[in-house]
Amino acid sequence: MILINFVENAFKHGVIDNPKRPIQIKINMDANGMHFYISNQKNEDYKDKTVGIGLTNVKRRLELIYPNQHWLEIKDETDIFTVELNIKWI
Repeated sequence: MILINFVENAFKHGVIDNPKRPIQIKINMDANGMHFYISNQKNEDYKDKTVGIGLTNVKRRLELIYPNQHWLEIKDETDIFTVELNIKWI
């Protein structure tokens, strides 16, 4: 359920019709854990009027569910938004 927030944000705030820069979603899982990657081109024409708390909630949920077992990197660059998440299974 944690990954849904990242996927939803990519489609809500990203450019979805540019074949040169499509939304990229990659998930790799094995017995040791999971690696999730998502990247999207920012849609500069779309400006959400509300202040979201989605990423703050995701970070808090990760701390509660996977304490000391996860690594999250969010890159908010000029025209690209990228999230990488690693979770180690116990």
